[in-house]
Amino acid sequence: MHTVFSFDTNLSLKEILLLLSDLKNYEFLILKSDDIREVKKRYLEKYMSSYLIELKNDNFIGDLQDWSNFESPPIIVEFFSDISEKIAKNINITNYSIILCKFAQENVTEDKVLEIKSNEILPALYNMSKFSYDL
Repeated sequence: MHTVFSFDTNLSLKEILLLLSDLKNYEFLILKSDDIREVKKRYLEKYMSSYLIELKNDNFIGDLQDWSNFESPPIIVEFFSDISEKIAKNINITNYSIILCKFAQENVTEDKVLEIKSNEILPALYNMSKFSYDL
C-alpha cells in the first residue's frame, strides 16, 4: 500500500518531517519526494501540490481491509487517522491530499477521489474495509 501526502506549505522540509516523526513508531517508512519513484510521481501528478511525502508500511493495507468493527479501529489505522488530522489542521498547510493506492498504472487503474474534512478521515478509511457496505 502506498500512502502519499501532498500539500502546499511554507514550512521547511525539516518541520514537515517533524510533524510526521511519530509515524516511525508504527513502522512507517517516510520517503521524501526525491526518494519516490518517478513513474509514481508522474501518475500522481494531477493530485500533487508542492510537497509530496510517501509513507510505506506493509501491514497498513491488511489492517485496514480487515477492520471489522468501526468502533474498534486497528491501532495503526487509528494512529494514521490521528496523524492525518494533525497534519490537516496545521495552520501552515494548505491543499492537503492523502492518496492511498495499492496499484497505479496509467490507463489501467481507476481513480476514486473523495473530498472529506479532516474529522472525516476515520470513516473514510473504514469505507476501504471489506466489512464496510457503504459505497
